[in-house]
Amino acid sequence: MSCYDGLDWAALVDSGYPDLKGHEAEVYGLWRYEIRQVALPARGRRALEGWRRAPGARLSIWIFVLGHELTHAEQSDAYNAPRSRPFDEVEAACGGFAKFGRLRHALGIKRHVQPPPRGFARCPLKRAVGGRP
Repeated sequence: MSCYDGLDWAALVDSGYPDLKGHEAEVYGLWRYEIRQVALPARGRRALEGWRRAPGARLSIWIFVLGHELTHAEQSDAYNAPRSRPFDEVEAACGGFAKFGRLRHALGIKRHVQPPPRGFARCPLKRAVGGRP
């Protein structure tokens, strides 16, 4: 994982997504397939490093984003993406939720933090087998 300050982040987003020029703050993370790197803006790094002081909601978003981007890494391993097919954003969002607890633990974040609300990303709730509709 690497983090980028404001100008470098803007250049990175612009190089991968030229249609988002001027909206770099709306991009929370990138999976840099060509160098196998999760890229986060510096504000994400600050929240993760300062997990004791960071507001819980902000911290949860950055843990989720890291899981989302790591799911894109798994997609590229499994499907040779992005060359064979575009990344699946819904699958990555579900991966961000699924990896949340393990990532929090792996990052050494000892306080309890809830994942972001489901409305933050598109990931349908799965029904339990044999459960009620």
